[in-house]
Amino acid sequence: MPESDFEIVVDCISKHPGLTGREIATQLRRSGHSRFTSKLANQTLYRLLTAELVSRDGSSEKPTWFPRGDWVGRSQEKNKVSPIKRPLDPTVSRIRKYQIASIEVRVIVDQEPSPNDPYMNPDWVGSHVIASVNANHPFWNIRLVSPEDIAIYCMISAIDAYVLWKIAQLHEPPDATELQTMRDYAIRFCTLIETQEISSD
Repeated sequence: MPESDFEIVVDCISKHPGLTGREIATQLRRSGHSRFTSKLANQTLYRLLTAELVSRDGSSEKPTWFPRGDWVGRSQEKNKVSPIKRPLDPTVSRIRKYQIASIEVRVIVDQEPSPNDPYMNPDWVGSHVIASVNANHPFWNIRLVSPEDIAIYCMISAIDAYVLWKIAQLHEPPDATELQTMRDYAIRFCTLIETQEISSD
C-alpha cells in the first residue's frame, strides 16, 4: 500500500522529533521523498496539526514539530497545541467528524490552496482518515451558497476520502462494481458525529 503524505511526515516526526518544517523537508528528501519541498512539508504539518495528529511548539523563533503528546513541558504553555495563525471565514471555519462504519473521517476546510488545486486532498495515518477540502475551488465559490450546501459537500468529501483510503489498501485497483459497492457502503453508513470551530486567535 502506498504511503500517504500524512504517513510519511508522521513517520519522520516520530523518528526525528523537534525539527522545524524546513528540517523535516530536508530529512524527507534525504530519505528519497524528493517532492517534499519546505512548502509541501509545512502544508502537510499544518493539516496534521488541524487534525490533531501532531503537536507544534511555537515558543522559539521557528516552530518545531512533535508526535502528538510528545512535547509536554517543552513550551511555556504545557499540553496546549498552538492554534493556526490565520483568519478563517466563520462560515467555513469548521472541522467536521464523520463516522463511516468503524472509521472516523475528519473533514478540514482549507483556505490555503489555489483555485487550480483539487477540490479535496485525502490523507491518512493508519485508520485516521482526513479530507482537506479546498475552499478556493471554483465549485465551492460558485455552487455552495448555503450552510446546508457546505455540509453536504463536506459529507461527500468524507465519503470520497474513505473510499480512496479503502482503495489504497487493496493490492490491485477495484473494478467498477467494487468501486460502486465501496461508495454505496460509505454513503449508507456515513454519519456526522461532531462539528468543531477552528480557533483563529
